[in-house]
Amino acid sequence: MRQHDTFTELYNQLLNKQLQNYPVAHRGIIRLHEPIPENSLAALHHCIRQGVLFMEIDLQKTKDGELVLMHDTTVNRMTNGSGKISDMTLSEIKSLYLYEGSGKNKRTTKEKIPTFEEALDVINGKAIANVDKGWEYREEVFHMLKKKDMFQHVLIKSDKTIKEVQQFLKDTKYDIYYMHKVFNRDVENMEEILHTLCPLALEVSFFKKEDTIVSNSLIQELQQKTNVWLNALDVSSNAGVNDSLSLVDPSKGWGWLMEKSPNLNQTDYSLIFNDFKETNLK
Repeated sequence: MRQHDTFTELYNQLLNKQLQNYPVAHRGIIRLHEPIPENSLAALHHCIRQGVLFMEIDLQKTKDGELVLMHDTTVNRMTNGSGKISDMTLSEIKSLYLYEGSGKNKRTTKEKIPTFEEALDVINGKAIANVDKGWEYREEVFHMLKKKDMFQHVLIKSDKTIKEVQQFLKDTKYDIYYMHKVFNRDVENMEEILHTLCPLALEVSFFKKEDTIVSNSLIQELQQKTNVWLNALDVSSNAGVNDSLSLVDPSKGWGWLMEKSPNLNQTDYSLIFNDFKETNLK
């Protein structure tokens, strides 16, 4: 399987809106239930080794103000500890071990909860990360990227008001790359979103296949100005066109999404997704 040989190739194609159905690894996992914890350094390394150079990560902030990778606000589900991350210091966080798997089958690994800076060190010169849960910490994210000169490696996302996003982007002189989450209700405001925020990508969410926001004509129109991101995740708004359906009948799941020709597709099964793409969309 070939994705992109280098980060530079991926980055340039993202900037030039030339990607097509590129898989994004949800929480850094390229196949759900692998023996690798989500949002871990091991997951990021694994993505890079497998040629999946675009991954999604989540951020939380510790009691002493450190950004760490974790989807949940507590450590309960993913570690051998318990408690709110906001009530714990980084030292306390680092004393815990991450789980892999879920439910009765989850097992303790040797992996620790990584800091955002540690994750950046892994992807530096190698990959791009979408910061999903992180808008609340956007100022800290910006200053860390500025410190490390890594703006080209991160795409931060939100669904906040145009005014709030515009103010942040103006304050940062638009140095940070931004993705805006849109729904069918945003169709009438699309020109304002594109003109005011200049997003590098739009995450398109839809509840019905017939929604205007996911129509072929609008997606093609949007791609003249930005990258279009669709989700195959079971937890996303995608009218049930998700990974679970795709594992049973990929033509009705991933196939339907791929026919929309988005630039990016987020999935929990990047390798299987890409194999299907290469087999069916030649």
